[in-house]
Amino acid sequence: MGLITIVALAFLYYGINFLKGQDIFQNKTIIYAQYEQVDGLSPSRPININGLKVGVVDKIYFHPNGSGALLVAMNITTDFPIPDNSVARISSDLLGNRSVELILGDSPSAVKANDTISSKVQLSIAQEVNEQVKPIKEKAE
Repeated sequence: MGLITIVALAFLYYGINFLKGQDIFQNKTIIYAQYEQVDGLSPSRPININGLKVGVVDKIYFHPNGSGALLVAMNITTDFPIPDNSVARISSDLLGNRSVELILGDSPSAVKANDTISSKVQLSIAQEVNEQVKPIKEKAE
């Protein structure tokens, strides 16, 4: 009876992590990006390089220095070397789902575990349309 309980708890633990998008048997490297605003990004959202999923957002929390900036911990599950001058850009699709796109840099040195890389937030489609319409609106006024 006790053995069945232990096996059931192990499957439950693995299942919960699987649903969160985390595989406990994969190698993972945690890297960070700092943002002023995350615009709806949430944990377990994908991290992509050229459209290929290479990890998931692990945690989002306030920077410990008390500045109000947000740190995004990214769980990278690929062995592909990411240059240390890469940029983590928050982007969205047509439905407004947020993800992180890693834009690779050209540095010969790769990012290591617990490094922080540059960050950027892409404008949403609504914001881009507003920027395009703004000159027309000003002329009409």
